[in-house]
Amino acid sequence: MRAKSTFCVLPWLQISSKANGSVRTCGYARVKTGNQPNLKDQEISAAWNSEYYRDIRKSMLAGESPANCAKCLYRETHEGTSRRQKENLAWQNELTEEKARSLTAHDGSLNQPPILLDIRTGNVCNLKCVTCFPTNSTKWLEDKDLLGKYENTQLAAVTPAWDQPDGPAWRFVREYGKALKIVNFLGGEPLASPLHQSILDSLIDQRAFQVSLKYVSNGTLIKPELLDQWSRFHSVQLMVSLDGVGSVLEFIRFPAKWGKLKENLLLLQTRGPTNLKLQFLWTCSNLSFYYLPETIAAVERDFPSFELILGDHVSKPAHLSPKNLPLELKTVIESRLVSSRYAERYAQIQFYLNNMKSEDLWPSQGPILTQYLDDLNRVRGTHWRSTFPELSPFL
Repeated sequence: MRAKSTFCVLPWLQISSKANGSVRTCGYARVKTGNQPNLKDQEISAAWNSEYYRDIRKSMLAGESPANCAKCLYRETHEGTSRRQKENLAWQNELTEEKARSLTAHDGSLNQPPILLDIRTGNVCNLKCVTCFPTNSTKWLEDKDLLGKYENTQLAAVTPAWDQPDGPAWRFVREYGKALKIVNFLGGEPLASPLHQSILDSLIDQRAFQVSLKYVSNGTLIKPELLDQWSRFHSVQLMVSLDGVGSVLEFIRFPAKWGKLKENLLLLQTRGPTNLKLQFLWTCSNLSFYYLPETIAAVERDFPSFELILGDHVSKPAHLSPKNLPLELKTVIESRLVSSRYAERYAQIQFYLNNMKSEDLWPSQGPILTQYLDDLNRVRGTHWRSTFPELSPFL
């Protein structure tokens, strides 16, 4: 019997970067091999056929599951739909496993460039979300008393030279812009990044309007002139991060203001170009999961132009993982979601429940969570117990 395929189209179509310039196959990749290229000292074209990429391609064609792809495998074995499965379906007319095999040299290299550019535009950001890291947000550097104290506040060396407006990502777009199909911008906050604007300007200068633009953004920096630029492209998909509404959003995505964000969201609904697809991207953490029914209800009531996407789940830092909740609170969360009937409409909810119940981190990580929230109160002037009154009695 033939082994189950582990093939994913992305190592044949896409190159992706982290905020620190490290190259990977996609945002779900978990690089453990130590051979990861970095754009601080390598061009995208060279990274595309690096040992890292070549080994992953060869491994998939041999029916093996690369350690790089462990997160997708975890989803697939816990009743979730993985990124691998979604991308294979989306590109099934473009690239099959058989075609990929014919395109791949014996050493795993390809003689054609990527057509999908998934670029984190550095760590410049105007927010310091509680689940984020200083390596992904310069704003986090303001909270000096917390740096180095928690898993997500460790300071790692960040070499910013790669993310300059005329750096390797811009040079790649300048050379291959007319061949690209998708450019996906993430941050930091891409709309705060000079690199984002230089790439956008380069695509416009080349009249590379066949490109579909995709964004993951916090939504706080939307400007009317940007909407005019977007209108020239084949399509634009804007995913606005939304882990809750009102004060829940303001705490998790500090120092965002719900009123101002709501103004921007309404602007997008009323003045967005016809080629603009609007989505919300929700992330499952132990602070957001309880409030998912309220989040869904608010989206359906106030933002009919937006599609709600249930996205990633927090595994790091461990103290913000959904696994790190008291068992009685996990039972309450599951009961709320079942009684709301949203679990019937959003298939991914069952995965989040399975993930939440798969491990009990509360004995080891519970005290870290409460200390972390207390420290945020002290440094930022927030009040987590009044923001999360439903969670507070359990924590």
